[in-house]
Amino acid sequence: MLLQFLGHACFRITLSGGRIILIDPYEPGGLSGRLRYRPVETTADLVLVSHDHRDHCDLSWVGGDPMVVRSGWQDQEVVVEGFEVAHDEFGGRLRGGLVTLFVLRAEGLTLVHCGDLGERLLPSYACRLGAVDVLMVPVGGYYTLGPEGAAELVRQISPRYAVPCHYRTAACDLPELSGVDSFLRRFRSGRWPGTVVEAEQLDPGESGPDRPTVVVLRALGLPGIEVER
Repeated sequence: MLLQFLGHACFRITLSGGRIILIDPYEPGGLSGRLRYRPVETTADLVLVSHDHRDHCDLSWVGGDPMVVRSGWQDQEVVVEGFEVAHDEFGGRLRGGLVTLFVLRAEGLTLVHCGDLGERLLPSYACRLGAVDVLMVPVGGYYTLGPEGAAELVRQISPRYAVPCHYRTAACDLPELSGVDSFLRRFRSGRWPGTVVEAEQLDPGESGPDRPTVVVLRALGLPGIEVER
């Protein structure tokens, strides 16, 4: 299994047999032109959509004839669970209601995509997720968890790998968002246990660490520009 970050909150998961799962495809040029991630040439067999905001649900550039999943679904190879969580700390009243937190199990691994999670999860809720191999967590704040809340969630769930998303970059011109370093310094300072690495892609099936490792994946949708820190 390979995990790649396309941009914003969009990830591509390629199973060992070649099946492709896409999560939360963004709208190129969306948000009144402030979202400048380019379309990535890709097909998909399955697309998970956490909610209907255009920066999370644009399939116009996705090839193939994918099945769209918005809650729970499964077949012999993949199991998807969907849990409703709030877009903000006020039960979703501030940022547009509820979103779906996806738990995806395939090839003996468990991956969690938080969507636009904006509320702190109760410990009892986090325990329902079980052992997590990869946590894809929004870290930019304002619309979602901020750097502090995202770091607390990593400590709470203690995944093998934590992959940040939904933060400010040169292709995401949203001044309300923090850059990824605001999240990373929680780990580099030693406040939370863990290390930070950067990578092109992540193979969560490889031998994993004995404590959370934060992996910053290069966004494939960046139009020839680097991540803004």
